[in-house]
This record gives sequence, structure tokens and C-alpha cells, in this order.
Amino acid sequence: MKRKLLYLLFLFITSFINCQNTFVPDDNFEKALIDLGVDDVLDNYVLTSNINNITYLNVFDKNISDLTGIKDFISLKELSIHFNNLKTVDLSKNTSLTYLQASGNELLTIDVSKNIHLETLVIRTNKINRIDLSNNKKLKELYIYGNQLTNLDVSQNKSLEFLWCSSNNLSSLNVQNGNNENFTRFDTRNNPNLNCVAVDNIDYSTSNWMDIDPHTSFGRACNTLNSDNYELNKFSIYPIPSTGIITIELLQDAKYKVTNIKGQILMNGNLTIGNNTLELKSFTKGVYFITLINSNTFQSKKLIIN
Repeated sequence: MKRKLLYLLFLFITSFINCQNTFVPDDNFEKALIDLGVDDVLDNYVLTSNINNITYLNVFDKNISDLTGIKDFISLKELSIHFNNLKTVDLSKNTSLTYLQASGNELLTIDVSKNIHLETLVIRTNKINRIDLSNNKKLKELYIYGNQLTNLDVSQNKSLEFLWCSSNNLSSLNVQNGNNENFTRFDTRNNPNLNCVAVDNIDYSTSNWMDIDPHTSFGRACNTLNSDNYELNKFSIYPIPSTGIITIELLQDAKYKVTNIKGQILMNGNLTIGNNTLELKSFTKGVYFITLINSNTFQSKKLIIN
């Protein structure tokens, strides 16, 4: 009986001690915490009371592969874990995060659905192929270039004003968040399959968002599975730059308008299936925009007159 009581006491003490410690199995992560002065011995454990009030943590470029233990940093507001070897990361307990920098890892996906206070998300140059940002209503800045995304929807992120998603595999992008005119940066370059971006205002985006590929245009119904939309999206304009005469090749009839960078309409009319020629010789040298319109959608492209 005495031995049994001693054994139970031992289990209780061990359990009590473990409840006060956080398990950190990655030695490089623990070494980084030791360097920051929140731990002292490399033994796979960190005193929980040393970390649960920390609001800022920077462990960038520490060769960390496993971030187990991060859940007990419950007060974190800013976390920098970029240039490590992370393939997964669980931040579901770090609900106070407003800033996350996780670039240059090997992440395939990342769940930020619990991080509802997140304002800045920097996850460039990973291998991310999908992400759900619908819960991140306060998100203002998204750096997600150099990944493997095919679809991105930020229409629920009403505060978003900075989007850098170049060098992905995007074929679908929805930025109809009602805040497009407050964007300070919009970059979708090097997305060879991105023909159309769904936006708030086609004329505004066409006039102000220049960091797009030549084949990318702006519309209101890019993702509608409608043959008319598809055919309108496939129009061709050449040559660009032009000396004043352009050819527009269409798969369906459409209306058109040509605007300057201020959005002022300089020319409009109707186009038919096949090749159409427009003479713009009276235009001064510069950048203009042509928008094609049918009953279902709009598509715009940039014109350069030399």
C-alpha cells in the first residue's frame, strides 16, 4: 500500500510539473528561445510562465522544422518564423495575432481561420496551394507571391488594401471586396493562366493597377461558367504597342469603349465576330484602355500608342 501511494504521489508530481512546462521537441526552436532568454537548459521543455505573456517573437532563419510549443504563446501579437524549414504550423491557439511573417518555408497550406485579428500576412515563397481567408475580416496586407495557388478569393476581406500575389498558378482571383479604390499595391504578374480578375470597378482597376500580365484583364463576372463570358475573355488585340491602327479579334459581338488613364471615354461603338479594325491615329502617344462589354461581363486591356 505504501509503495502504491508513493507511486501515485510520483505520478501527481510529474503531471503537475509537466502542466507548468511546454513541450518543445525541436532543438533549434528551443535554442532560439534560450538565446532570447526565455529558457536556460536544452531539455525539450520551456517553463510555460516564461512564454505565455510574450507578445512578440522573432525566430527567423533558425533552421526550425517543428514549431510544437507555439500554442502556449497565447499572448502573441507578432510572430516572425520566416526562412526556416517548416512544412506545417498550427497557430489555432494564437488568437491574438495581428502580424505573421512565415515566408521562405516549405508550407503547403496554412490555417489562419482562428486568427481573426490578423492584419498583415506575409507568406511568400512557400509551396502553398490553397488558403481560406474568409474569417480574416481585419486583414489589410497580404504578401503571398511565389507560391502554387490556383484560386484566391479576398472578397470577404473588406479592409484589404495591399495584395501581392505574383508568381503563382492562379486561374481565378476575386478581389471584389468593396475597397479596391483604397489599394496601395496590386500585383498579379507572372500568373500565366490568369485571364480575368474580378474587381469592384473595371475602369478604376484598368486605369490604376498596372502590375498585371498582358493577357490579364479586369471584369465583374470572371468565374461565371457561361460560354459568352468565356468567348469574350478570349478576345485578341494587336499590335501592342500600336502606331494608331489596332485589330480586335472576337468570338462574339460586343460593345467597346476606349478610355484614357483618367477614365474619360474617348471612343465607343459596336464590334462584331471576327476581325475589327479601329483607327486611333488622332490619339496622342500614351497609355489607353479598351473595354469590351456584353450582357454578362466586361473585359479590359491596356493599349499603348507610340
